Amino acid sequence: MRSKGLLTAGAVLVAVTAACTASPETDGGTSGTPTRSTTGTPRPSKPGPDLRLEQMQGKKILVGEVSGSAAVKLPAFTPPQKSYTVHFVCSGTGEISLEANGTKWISHPCDGVENAAERITEKEPQVVFVKVSGKAVWKVAVADGPL
Repeated sequence: MRSKGLLTAGAVLVAVTAACTASPETDGGTSGTPTRSTTGTPRPSKPGPDLRLEQMQGKKILVGEVSGSAAVKLPAFTPPQKSYTVHFVCSGTGEISLEANGTKWISHPCDGVENAAERITEKEPQVVFVKVSGKAVWKVAVADGPL
């Protein structure tokens, strides 16, 4: 009986991990191709990142959740206010870097901790690039206005 309980708990853990690493579709195209995390390869020490987006509730979503493991250009957007916030999480080795309109903006280690960065700008089209060094998986989303 005891081994059945352990097998069931292990199956639940795999199912929960698979749900966390799957990436929903974005609300626009990208120039790079975001990749889906593979759910067939177990990663017990480094699960995929989880972007909870609690701070985005009640805000206009400018770019829906995008995930990947390589560099990608997010869809262009124009913030209705004079700022926007990029919510991001990265796990694995290396760093995640964000560039806005071709200028390096922020870098953060891939430590699995959800972060957010506000950018104050004019009401003009914005293009955010996500770059990653090392072996890592990431998720980002963009909301209008400050944190």
